[in-house]
Amino acid sequence: MVRCLTIFVFFVYFANAEVIKFYTDKTSSPILLTKAINTSIENSGAFIRGINEYQANEPYSYEVEILDYDYDRLSSSLLLNGIKVLQYENNNENFSIVLDIKNVRLNTAKIDFNSEIVLQKTTTPYIISLKGANSVTVRPNQASEWVADIRIYDRYLNQIRVIKNENVSDFITINIQANEYYAFIDDAVDINNIRGGVKLSYK
Repeated sequence: MVRCLTIFVFFVYFANAEVIKFYTDKTSSPILLTKAINTSIENSGAFIRGINEYQANEPYSYEVEILDYDYDRLSSSLLLNGIKVLQYENNNENFSIVLDIKNVRLNTAKIDFNSEIVLQKTTTPYIISLKGANSVTVRPNQASEWVADIRIYDRYLNQIRVIKNENVSDFITINIQANEYYAFIDDAVDINNIRGGVKLSYK
């Protein structure tokens, strides 16, 4: 029998911002869940103004204050990260959402072995998928002063290794090990040093 993991989310309004509290009685990876929630909020067009509470141990508890919240956009963004909204309630301006998190993951571009993938410029580290490939070559989309800072994670976002360069990199090839699922692509000084986004070539 498969147990459905759920999170309850409560919304409280104050001072032009919303406080959202996420919690669940059980989760296998609070690090992955928190990253998926943060990414969903940011990709929905909202802005995380502050973190009020974070408890990684069971029961998981995470409370953030956000600006520009929109329920429909956040619901769609959560779904892209494998988090499904099961129930939404509005009772006297107290909002609650029940989420199914059994398929939680990070939304990344699909691996393509036949053509180069271009990821648009971002203000946060690029998150790419590794699972299923033997290697991936990463390069800036435009001539850059990129000092590579790459962190490799397993499926639960436990960090496995770090790849860093002390000098400017034209490209980096990552040879992928069996338990490696994600890579965060960053610059050692400033993410804006990666100009025009990044190009990925998988093998």
